[in-house]
Amino acid sequence: MATTEERFNAAMKAAQDVGVFVYPNYDSCCRSCTFHSLDKVHGDQDYVFFYKGQGNELVFRDGEPYFAEEMYADDFEDFNEEDGLPGYSLQEVFRKAQQLFWYFNETEAAQTLFNAFVHEGFNVEWDGSQFTAVKVVFS
Repeated sequence: MATTEERFNAAMKAAQDVGVFVYPNYDSCCRSCTFHSLDKVHGDQDYVFFYKGQGNELVFRDGEPYFAEEMYADDFEDFNEEDGLPGYSLQEVFRKAQQLFWYFNETEAAQTLFNAFVHEGFNVEWDGSQFTAVKVVFS
């Protein structure tokens, strides 16, 4: 049986194979900045994305999805000046990903992505509107 990670990757590849540019973990702070950046490159082409800003970098550990973020933790004993803040250290924290929201520039791209994730057995929610994200549920 395929892992969640394998099914996730297969769904993204299926969307890419029919011409949709797929951007997982786009390095941006928010949706607005991501749209602005991607429109410069792919304004006339279909694309879908989720961004990794604000603690939403999707990573897989043993085939299961997690959100990873770097945060400063109270750690006076192990302080290292390279960490930045006196008395705190930069640590990576993981939390189990329950769902993921994909954003898009065209509803056709969203429908392609929706179909690909459904085909891979994911619970996917989307009302077909250009104003709502495609929600992939990992449970």
